[in-house]
Amino acid sequence: MLQHAAEPLACVTCSGPLNLAPWLFVLPGELAPFRDLLLRLGVPHHFSAPQYASVLIGMRATVGEAALSATELEQALSVIQVTP
Repeated sequence: MLQHAAEPLACVTCSGPLNLAPWLFVLPGELAPFRDLLLRLGVPHHFSAPQYASVLIGMRATVGEAALSATELEQALSVIQVTP
């Protein structure tokens, strides 16, 4: 079941290479049969560069001047590597 059903479309995609919760969410595999419908409803197929940038902005807003946790640092570096 989709745990983050209230997430806005700007934070959700049909597929993606990274686990970027709590900033961006990939729809679970259970919803794959509904992919065409979800695409027509506005869920993008992949994340865009601005969406990836929003992850870094969200991290900065959450952490401020403090150091990122190991998980956050791994996510930030992954975002930089996959951003087109």
